Amino acid sequence: MRHCFFVTALVFLAVLAWGCSPDSPEEGVVATVNGQPIYLDEVESGYDADYFKWSRGVPPDLKEIKSSYGRVLLDLVVQKLIEQELNSSGHAVDPGEVAKIEREIRQDYPDGGFEEVLIEEHIDLEFWRASILKDLMWDKFKKEVLRPRISLDVEDVKEYYHYHIEDFYIPERIVFLHLSSGKEDKLQEVLDTFQESEDISRIREKYPQVNVGEYEMRVDRLPLGLQDELTGLQKGEKSQIQKNRQGLYYRVMVMDRKDSKLLKPHQVYDIIEENLVQEKMHKVFYNWLETTVDESDIKINARLLETAFMEN
Repeated sequence: MRHCFFVTALVFLAVLAWGCSPDSPEEGVVATVNGQPIYLDEVESGYDADYFKWSRGVPPDLKEIKSSYGRVLLDLVVQKLIEQELNSSGHAVDPGEVAKIEREIRQDYPDGGFEEVLIEEHIDLEFWRASILKDLMWDKFKKEVLRPRISLDVEDVKEYYHYHIEDFYIPERIVFLHLSSGKEDKLQEVLDTFQESEDISRIREKYPQVNVGEYEMRVDRLPLGLQDELTGLQKGEKSQIQKNRQGLYYRVMVMDRKDSKLLKPHQVYDIIEENLVQEKMHKVFYNWLETTVDESDIKINARLLETAFMEN
């Protein structure tokens, strides 16, 4: 939220700055970030992508158009700042990385199928590639620029564990086998075969007419129809054959019962570390953004932007 407010204030000041400047911006340029242009075509492509996501089927009013244009432009400004940071720190995204992702995605479509999907979704190919680049830049920015600025100590981990201890409690669980079939006599045969080999894949191959499922569930989240049966069985015990509402015969067998336990801090250190990093990442990003914006020269072509959304 602070991010949006901060950049909005920045853009407002930039509009005033360019409006008072005698310099004329390059044709088609809606903003510059440290001298690098953001073109109106980029803003309009982003706006079009948002517009076609709407499901109401009602044309937007002027206020909505302005809001959409503003959001797209702010995103492009921040994106440009991130790109410049990566370039200056030697961590720029290689164009080959974008091409590799595109090749992998295209493999899932027949010839010409990928382009057809883009057309149906009203997505410009170059805009789609720019979106891939944006995601790659953000991932690399977090890894190479923000993450090194985050430090954790033992006290951070202890405090997080203490205040989130319920997240590391694992309730009692039951591992069970569920068999169902339209033929009652097959269930006992299948169960006997399983007890001999304990090979579920072999059972499924040998008895394709029997549905075989292995599950591990918390005791407090067992299906209502099986709750009483399963909680009353010990490891290795099986229920009687019964018939469900769909007319299938079924039977369950408890393979294992796992007691509840509380995981120790060292067992969940990686999880805690990742959560703490994500929490601190926001603050580090805001600090970086504030400093970077303060040191940057950002200008907005307010006249061109106003003309664009009036035409839309």
